[in-house]
Amino acid sequence: MTRRHLLLALALIASGSAQAFSCAPTDNQECRLELSKVSIVFDSGVYNFDGDSQFIGSDGYVQGFTVGAGQFPDLAPVDANGGLRAGFSFNPGMVGQVGGSGFSGDHEAFASFGFYGLQFIARPGYQVDAVEFSVAGGRTQVGNGYVALNLPGGPQFTGDLFKSQALFAPGTPQFGAYFSANASYEEGEDGIPASYGKASAFFDAVSLVAHVSAIPEPGTAALWLLGGLVVAMAVGKRTPRSARR
Repeated sequence: MTRRHLLLALALIASGSAQAFSCAPTDNQECRLELSKVSIVFDSGVYNFDGDSQFIGSDGYVQGFTVGAGQFPDLAPVDANGGLRAGFSFNPGMVGQVGGSGFSGDHEAFASFGFYGLQFIARPGYQVDAVEFSVAGGRTQVGNGYVALNLPGGPQFTGDLFKSQALFAPGTPQFGAYFSANASYEEGEDGIPASYGKASAFFDAVSLVAHVSAIPEPGTAALWLLGGLVVAMAVGKRTPRSARR
């Protein structure tokens, strides 16, 4: 992304447009997404986003990202609750399916994505308390078909659909997830399958959103501290002598 394109993207965001934002890797210039109370910074000189998708076998398919291709998805800015929830979301369009067609052998569809060198920097007077990483999608498992998921936190399922999220420390530089769908087919006697399975998985929604709060004024913080000391002294004076022994 050129400087001109970056400035245009920032201007569109500042004007309230839902224009998508993208940031290709650069040699000597960081890439920034400016929100009302947070700057999201992608480090210079690195692949800020990468992914991988592989299909092994003869029954199935996979869609995702190409490893080492320098791809970067379109991100939708998130600037909610007066700027106290700030980040981005995107649809990774990752899907894989294996088995079900009676082709002998083992079949696997694997897909992953990751963000690297990422920083959430709060504006003066504010602080980033945590970064919420969320992934939503679905899976199916039939027979010996099986789906493995690597997600933030533990997924919560509603039928075959799931959503998984977790809070991370503000300085966490890397976020990612993957799925692997596996199944096999083995011919048995009289054409009856001795082993049969079908599995599929997809990711259709991802978000990285900072939880932001205002930094208390020095005078306010001092009053809180003084109030705590007063309460502690009052409790100490009311404690019976027998309890102090």
